[in-house]
Amino acid sequence: MDKDLKKIYNNISIERSEKNIYRKKIIPYGNVDYSQIIYYKSEEEYLKDCLNLFNKVITKKEKLEGRKIFEKVLKEELENYIFLKLLIEKKIKLENFDINNEKKEISKIIKKYENSFKNYIEESYPLKKFKVYNIVHNIKISEKKEEFGIYTLYKTSENEEYLKEYLDFLTKNCQFLGQTILETKVEARDQESANEIAKEKNEMFVDITNFILPNYISVGKNYFREDRYSLAISDDGICQNTYNEFNISSNFDDIKKSPYFFKLFYLTEKKELSFVENKIRLSLHWYREFLHEKDVKNSLLKGMIALEGLVLTKKLGDEYGIQSYLKIIISIILEEKDNKKTTSKEIKKLYTRRSEIAHGEKSYIDKSDIKNLKRILYNIFEKFLIKDIYQNLTTEEKYNNFFKNLKLKEKKFNFLKIKFLLKKWWGL
Repeated sequence: MDKDLKKIYNNISIERSEKNIYRKKIIPYGNVDYSQIIYYKSEEEYLKDCLNLFNKVITKKEKLEGRKIFEKVLKEELENYIFLKLLIEKKIKLENFDINNEKKEISKIIKKYENSFKNYIEESYPLKKFKVYNIVHNIKISEKKEEFGIYTLYKTSENEEYLKEYLDFLTKNCQFLGQTILETKVEARDQESANEIAKEKNEMFVDITNFILPNYISVGKNYFREDRYSLAISDDGICQNTYNEFNISSNFDDIKKSPYFFKLFYLTEKKELSFVENKIRLSLHWYREFLHEKDVKNSLLKGMIALEGLVLTKKLGDEYGIQSYLKIIISIILEEKDNKKTTSKEIKKLYTRRSEIAHGEKSYIDKSDIKNLKRILYNIFEKFLIKDIYQNLTTEEKYNNFFKNLKLKEKKFNFLKIKFLLKKWWGL
């Protein structure tokens, strides 16, 4: 028998006691007429035991790629099992229901649960291919459709028949149709999980397109769609209309021309990302937030999160200090010799500004600060994407050792350089 499932069931009671004080209502098969009250040691214990059971269902691979089954589904199936088990053991009764008539069939289902909860879920909810549709804002395509990897962009006006079901759904819910629709292909075991996985993939789509061609491209929600117009009225009754600048849609053809297009969209399809690839993926999001943030202080903070996330590791930061080692890593990545001191000063200034903001001190952030941070970030992304040497840093250990070894070489070189100069000048 599945020991984690057995543990949960054995700790359940249908009456409150000193041992079991947590009251839990279960609604098996979504039917309120079947609802039952059960008791457990504590809510904390119940959630912990459920998590132990569910973690064996969701494989390590699925955790990396995105949960293929929604936790809500697992909770529902657990409640179904508890209900059937209590029913067949005659611990609960249903009106107008003779357990003897259904005993054989119920026993079969219980046996499947108890042999392996994981196998039961995989059998009941096989992996399926889903297509998830969303409106894309501030992007247009010249062709009828553009297909690349797991994504397909559709021109709404030329694909009304194919997109009929989704467009009807939007119309029924009084939603703006939009000129471009994004189809995202994902694998999942249930519909809610498909939507969650697609949401994550769509965030990557937005991060990548905004990196290649900075604009307010978004999926599902439109940046600044609301409050574009405002009305200011002074004490003397004078009105002034103002409006925020409307965003011009980016042309997808321009995005495709980028040398980074295929390199970045490849990350959305890859099952397991390398260490550097994962750093790129995570930092792209904060880079996008940094670009779009209107408040300069918040923009700088988000940019610094992107920078640290892109180049630092906890081990290197703890061992050598975040700021000092960040300067070293950046100078190595950007292959700077002549501008090394300049970049170091820029990093120091950015950290000073960040510290002032974080501690609530007065801070003046110049446009050049944001401009320098943007340049440094973009150039590092560029090096990570182009240079094979960084693509080979597949693990955190390789990454740490790579930069530690280069730092040691630099120290050795500086020592020999000083020794040579001392000998030349003073004959030492």
